[in-house]
Amino acid sequence: MNKQIIGLLGGFCMGLMVGVCADESDQGLFIPEVLSLGVNALADFKADRPDFTSDNKEFVETVDREIEMLRSRYGRISIDLEDEDVKALAPELANFICGGVQKVAEHAKIKKPGIKLQLQDSNLQYNAAARQARQINILTKNTYLVNQATGQKTLVNTETETDVDKISDIEVGAELVRLFVWRRDRPVLMAAILGHEVGHIVFEHQDEAVVNEHEADLFAAKLLKKKTDLIVALDMLSLAAHVYNSLKSIVTDKKLVYDLVRAAVNRVVMDVPDLGELGTATSHAYVATAVFNALEKADKKIIVSGNWEDAVFEVYRAVKRACTVPSAVFGVPSEEIQALCLEMERKATYLQSFKLTHPTPFNRRALIEAISKK
Repeated sequence: MNKQIIGLLGGFCMGLMVGVCADESDQGLFIPEVLSLGVNALADFKADRPDFTSDNKEFVETVDREIEMLRSRYGRISIDLEDEDVKALAPELANFICGGVQKVAEHAKIKKPGIKLQLQDSNLQYNAAARQARQINILTKNTYLVNQATGQKTLVNTETETDVDKISDIEVGAELVRLFVWRRDRPVLMAAILGHEVGHIVFEHQDEAVVNEHEADLFAAKLLKKKTDLIVALDMLSLAAHVYNSLKSIVTDKKLVYDLVRAAVNRVVMDVPDLGELGTATSHAYVATAVFNALEKADKKIIVSGNWEDAVFEVYRAVKRACTVPSAVFGVPSEEIQALCLEMERKATYLQSFKLTHPTPFNRRALIEAISKK
């Protein structure tokens, strides 16, 4: 039997690396005084600081340790989490993700997809993707005429049978996992993301499009007891992607960037429900630019100082401000914000197609909230 693999039919991501531009209406007044911190502002703000520690420290430390071992062993590549050597090296991590995929697949009544972990140091760390391919199995049956005297065989007929297998797998970034394991509700958040990707597989989506994202969101929402868990999961990944894209130009140490993203984003999501104004933005560029400018205006010396508590707090403070008073962090009057967003799009040209293939935060949230009321 010969086997031929016929290309990929599609690779569908959650689409959480954002930074493209669209029109944004009435974003509020420009308030320069909000940006004025004063000499003791950070110290005063920290007096009532939030707790930046995980609420399940032991599991977080275990997963962190296993991911570091995987990166040390396999480098920065995508690995199969069901490989026996991988499972032996990272049993808790493999069980957490593979178990989640198994449960979602059972609910969706489909064969369990393959499961891969992306270790590469890039924005793929805050992404998840479902990929599908078709494997064509060709069985060839030959009929021969045998010369009884000489024993020589002569081919007289060939018949072929073709069978097509659908192959699918889900890939998640290691930092996506680290982001979620920080919280006790990690299983439902992971299920929300995995459910979305399984939705792409079930609907056999062959390209990236807004309608496909909506279908995958609705599929995931129907698998969850609380539809709002999907909104929280999407908010976390979206915000993490923006913060990562901005911090990587400030901090060269990737591990520090990932750790700052995890701690600050988890706290912001808890303290600013639905991400405030950014959660209802009708433009991806508006969100990206607000976060970028907020971190640009943060005290970079504190962020790169190596003082963990101060660095996390400074990132948290900046990102929280971007969510709650975004108009104040753009640095230009409200009528000039669109131009600033266009400039952000030019800086992130590889993200330009995002606005054509993924719903805006407002549209995505509105659809999920609508289905949650049914």
